Amino acid sequence: MRRTGPPSRDAAMDGAGAVIRIGSSEVTIEAEYLADKLGLSAEQLQIEMRRGAVYGAVERGVGEDAGRLRLSFRYRTRAWALIVEPDGTLNEASSLVIGHDLGTGQDGADQ
Repeated sequence: MRRTGPPSRDAAMDGAGAVIRIGSSEVTIEAEYLADKLGLSAEQLQIEMRRGAVYGAVERGVGEDAGRLRLSFRYRTRAWALIVEPDGTLNEASSLVIGHDLGTGQDGADQ
């Protein structure tokens, strides 16, 4: 998944290597890593992305949050977010199940 990002740097290392890369004009996250956070296989993530069912956003910090990025992703009733600190450290929120599916309008309990 690619989104607009801040100045170029490699960031956010996982034990297996870089899972998030921040370039001069985009943020790239490994499909397997994101799929796991959303409860999908990498193949299913790609299918759902093509369908437009996976939403992502990148927000740049300003003021005292300058240098930080917040990455947020949503698939149906599942959401996952993390903060990338200026030094590349990940501050990760738990994967969440939320109450309303943007794609179907159904309550999350029905999923």
